[in-house]
Amino acid sequence: MKKISTGNTLPTPLARELAGEAAERAWNAAISGGGMEDATVPAHLLEETDSRPPADAAGQSLQAEPSFDNVLAEVRRHNRACPLPQAWARLYRILIAHAVRTGVEPPVPPVDQQAWAGTPSMSKRAVLRAQLEWADAFGCLAPVHAFLVQLPDAQWTLIGD
Repeated sequence: MKKISTGNTLPTPLARELAGEAAERAWNAAISGGGMEDATVPAHLLEETDSRPPADAAGQSLQAEPSFDNVLAEVRRHNRACPLPQAWARLYRILIAHAVRTGVEPPVPPVDQQAWAGTPSMSKRAVLRAQLEWADAFGCLAPVHAFLVQLPDAQWTLIGD
């Protein structure tokens, strides 16, 4: 705690720079305590988006369900951190539509444009990973994977950007 001239104390945040799996473990530990109960979803991200995978005439899915590890490997390919803000907002609309349709709590929102420049790329990747874990837990991984694999490299932020 640092003292200011009035005698009051201000908390000093602990800042550590972590990378790779250590950063993801630290992030997961930090968010596992909850604290997102009061989170709200920006209205422009609530537009209805169909997150269901393509189906044949009988309604059977034409896509094999990807594994979480395969989706995570796709995200990390070429040292990617996360989609750029506009693409990430489109991904989030898929997640929100699924949450609304299934009646589950929505995932954490993406890093917004106001916080973008001040947020480290590993923190952005950790938020994306939390969204992927949500998609896996609530049966939305296939449309998320389909969206991510079609994103061109120019629509991704890389670690260190």
